[in-house]
Amino acid sequence: MKAYRLHQWKQAGRLEDIPIPDPGPGEALVRIGGAGACHSDLHVMHEWSPAVVPQLAGWNLPFTMGHENAGWIEGGETAGTAIGTPVVISPVWGCGKCRSCRSGADNYCDHPNPAGSGGLGRNGGLAEYMVVPVSAMVPLNSLEAAGAAPLTDAGLTSYHAVKRCLPLLTPDTAAVVIGVGGLGHLAVR
Repeated sequence: MKAYRLHQWKQAGRLEDIPIPDPGPGEALVRIGGAGACHSDLHVMHEWSPAVVPQLAGWNLPFTMGHENAGWIEGGETAGTAIGTPVVISPVWGCGKCRSCRSGADNYCDHPNPAGSGGLGRNGGLAEYMVVPVSAMVPLNSLEAAGAAPLTDAGLTSYHAVKRCLPLLTPDTAAVVIGVGGLGHLAVR
């Protein structure tokens, strides 16, 4: 399969042929239908290294880029979800056991995997297929995979900001979004 992989810090990735991955216990194989190219990917390729961001020391090169992903379950463990079901993939893979993960706040995991998550230290979705922890998949229902992929990071970032403000937003209030760019336009929406 084709995959866009990072081989060295502070250098662009490259497109190459690699084998289709095999899922392990607790993992599913997802055929990618959409993958977002996030500004963070540029930081990973051109600015970051373990010397700059010490948390990257646990990331093993090479890995496939792409942390905003959606597609269809193709195999592996599916947690009762049918093969062919469209899913989005969480960009943060928590331990699944700590209080934060159990409450649905994987991004605040008490025990994050030092090897990273999909596209951020581990193989991501800028490829034809991706292996994903079953706990990181969310059914898409009626959304299209290609359009839903960027919502997994850019959409959630904006959503978290807006959700914090909801108690203050009554029908007689106004809100201002400063910077209606890649994230701000989703906050407005």
